[in-house]
Amino acid sequence: MDKNITVTIESAVEVFRGAKSILFNSSISNEEAMILQKLKERCGYKLISASAKSYQDFLNAYSSITGRLLYSGDLKKLGESEAIIVLGTRINDDNLQVEYHINMASREHQAKVIYMHPIEDSKLGEIITQFIKYEVGSEEGVVALLVEILLRDIKLPQDIKEILEDLDIGNLSAESNVGEEELETLAKSLIKMREISLIIGSDLYTHPRAINIAKLLALLERYAGFSILFVPPEENTLGVSLICELDNQVESPTVEYISLQQEGTATTIDKKVTTREITPSYSSYTLNDIANLLLVEKGVKSERFDDLGDKFRGYLLTPTEVEVNEQIEEPEEMEEFDGAV
Repeated sequence: MDKNITVTIESAVEVFRGAKSILFNSSISNEEAMILQKLKERCGYKLISASAKSYQDFLNAYSSITGRLLYSGDLKKLGESEAIIVLGTRINDDNLQVEYHINMASREHQAKVIYMHPIEDSKLGEIITQFIKYEVGSEEGVVALLVEILLRDIKLPQDIKEILEDLDIGNLSAESNVGEEELETLAKSLIKMREISLIIGSDLYTHPRAINIAKLLALLERYAGFSILFVPPEENTLGVSLICELDNQVESPTVEYISLQQEGTATTIDKKVTTREITPSYSSYTLNDIANLLLVEKGVKSERFDDLGDKFRGYLLTPTEVEVNEQIEEPEEMEEFDGAV
């Protein structure tokens, strides 16, 4: 081994030995995520990935209502939908795959597209059948209003039913700037629709009341049969959130881990594990050479990367059941935002 490389590795090891937190984004591979998790278990590091942590907490809260670790939707269902609600994401900027399948549903199935966001998206203007603009920060109230009207005539557990019936609809409508008549129009447009998709994004994951928002939205999957799709903030946010035990608080000193051209797998928005290849010019070792197995208990198969083959097209995560806790809360009073946001 080159002497300079040896010195660099030794220096890196010393930095890691002195660190208490590892900072990284959620574009790393599943294998890298597993290595970081093993380092946490062995050395006690705090694992800090802000985007993945908010997504992970949201997914866990959502799962506590549905009883399944993952959301129900996928791109195929989205492309075949008769109606689509987009909430909390600028989809043209956040995920082009999702945008493509929304357009497919509109073109091939004449799907109704309801777009809910503080800012109108002119790039989707031609296919949007209803735009509902709400105030920044009022997402919990908007979700509560949406869930209440869509589940109004559906049989629910008594405690959930009472919370929804006790909502101050007039106040929530006024504070969020979402008119009751807009919601009535939305609900009427979904009558007799069998395939309904709901797309949710990062505005909801990072909201101060994200946990309750997730539980409210999960009611639409459990009791109304909606196909719900989480738009990930980064390439492998879902994979990282399933593999790593992430922390909220950074403890110094820290080390930042940056992934560069790492061969390995990623978990897509479709809940599918697929390979991603490094560039042909990259001839050095990759972390995948020392980490070939993933966490089986999170639905990821125990497969060596090099055994997947050149024509590997991926596999779906194995469905995993989780404990159900149907406790939800009434929305908190909304914070006022004065001036431009």
